[in-house]
Amino acid sequence: MDAHPVADVVNCRTMSASVHYRGLGDVLVVHLQVLLDLELIGAEVLELVARGIANPLAQAALDEHREQAPAQIARLHQGLDLLGAAGERRSSGLAAGLADDLHQALEATGEPDARDAALIAGVQAWKHAEIAAYGTARAWAERLGRAELVALLTRSLDEEAICDGRLSAIAEHLVNLDAAL
Repeated sequence: MDAHPVADVVNCRTMSASVHYRGLGDVLVVHLQVLLDLELIGAEVLELVARGIANPLAQAALDEHREQAPAQIARLHQGLDLLGAAGERRSSGLAAGLADDLHQALEATGEPDARDAALIAGVQAWKHAEIAAYGTARAWAERLGRAELVALLTRSLDEEAICDGRLSAIAEHLVNLDAAL
């Protein structure tokens, strides 16, 4: 395992500038830029976790979801374009905290099933943050009458929910049971 691969991913983030909100549209733009940062870092972190997790079903679920990341990132860029905003990422600190938790789990030693349980929990925390962010952005896009953006966000939200459900099933029916023995 590299010295600090997750830390290296997080340290390459764009720094946040101060924000001035003129209305909900501005809040939505900033939110999408933060979500873009979360997705970009998440794609790299998920690759590290997929290589480090022992359970083959969890690894397959992570690999499949990683394949969706470029489309999710493209949808965020498209959404920012629809709003007439720059497609740049904006860091919030959320990704750094989640990445740090996953970094600790990746470096953990001991029982592989227990480590996998910790890794799945960390990935699910990431997925839950993305689900909340996509859901919030979608609600704001609906309020602003941005139907095309709503459709883009709904697709990514659905993909995140499916990944979370698969990881929950793997954890509940396999990894957590094996880790408890």
